Amino acid sequence: MKIIVATISMIIVSLFGDYMSSSAQFNVAEKNNMVISSEQPKPYLHDKDTTLLIQPILENSDLPGYRYVQDIKFYYKDLHYCSDINKITFITKDTSFSIVSIKRMSCKILAIVRLTKVEQKIIARNPVEKIIIENLVTDNIYTYNISDKTYFINIYKLTDSKY
Repeated sequence: MKIIVATISMIIVSLFGDYMSSSAQFNVAEKNNMVISSEQPKPYLHDKDTTLLIQPILENSDLPGYRYVQDIKFYYKDLHYCSDINKITFITKDTSFSIVSIKRMSCKILAIVRLTKVEQKIIARNPVEKIIIENLVTDNIYTYNISDKTYFINIYKLTDSKY
């Protein structure tokens, strides 16, 4: 019994030592200003009671010349259930396209979509008038008229993409 307790104690001490070592390395990097905080674009808040929040993810924000937005998070309220898959539809004056979200269970609900180059180009050049979110688990559909129609155009101006 003493051998088992001693073995478990040694394992715990070695794990704790590894944690302390990596924590110390992080603190050294932070002190040397090697940890750079990224500056993400301001999210689009649809209304005061936050029934829809759109957060584009600016990649490589600390690397001028390599910044881009490919993924967008959509937080919305479904009146009934949690979900792990949603369909997001962007509607502009001239066209529309739909994207199925990356599969991820959420009760907030969080839908993350990954745009293709063609889809990025569309919303980088054309004002988005509406966004439709369909919860593919509950079949609930939510339509949002976008008040800041140039929101995505302005977001893509922050990137280094040539749209």
